[in-house]
Amino acid sequence: MTSGALASVGISLEEIRSQAGDTFELSLPEGRKILFSPRAKNALVWARKEMRRLGDAHLGAEHVLLGILRNEDGAAVRMLGRLGVWPETLDERLFELRRRPATEG
Repeated sequence: MTSGALASVGISLEEIRSQAGDTFELSLPEGRKILFSPRAKNALVWARKEMRRLGDAHLGAEHVLLGILRNEDGAAVRMLGRLGVWPETLDERLFELRRRPATEG
């Protein structure tokens, strides 16, 4: 969400940053890497495959979601299943949404 979008609903990103101080910014010491679990790595590998399958040039949240959903015994899939949402349904819905032109807002 951009600061303009936040401002349109009365939220000042600059004010949030100033109140949060150093905790707002994520920075790592030089040479330090964020370690991923094997499942997280697997989800990112699948996300990249989904990006290619969809013919996209960037890796976005939709690709990561589809990558996470490839882990059929994962917590995310089980949780969504309890809510009556299935990976196949999300995949189909994503394709439906992608066929529509992008809209503002």
